Amino acid sequence: GASGLQDMPKDASQSLTLTEVFDVYALQKVADAKRINKRTVERTVEVTVYNEKDRAIELRLVQDFWQNWKIVEESAESTKLSARLVQWTLTLPAGGEVTLKYRVRLS
Repeated sequence: GASGLQDMPKDASQSLTLTEVFDVYALQKVADAKRINKRTVERTVEVTVYNEKDRAIELRLVQDFWQNWKIVEESAESTKLSARLVQWTLTLPAGGEVTLKYRVRLS
């Protein structure tokens, strides 16, 4: 599943439903937000995904942006699925975690 990250203040919490699987879960936070101009903001987002399974898995992480967007920087390569959707495919080791960090410009 995928959840959208709406406009919110820096360091604010947001609840996301990523999946119903209890042994694979993620924590997402906005690490930084900067207003570039009147219509543009940049956010640095960190998503840490945990795999408590006893085997490695491949996870498809999809983010929905409601505005014009551009990924400025990312720790893993993304794929643009549509005008609103971007996807990352992450490999999680058994009993491990992976942190995806990306900076997106929204206008």
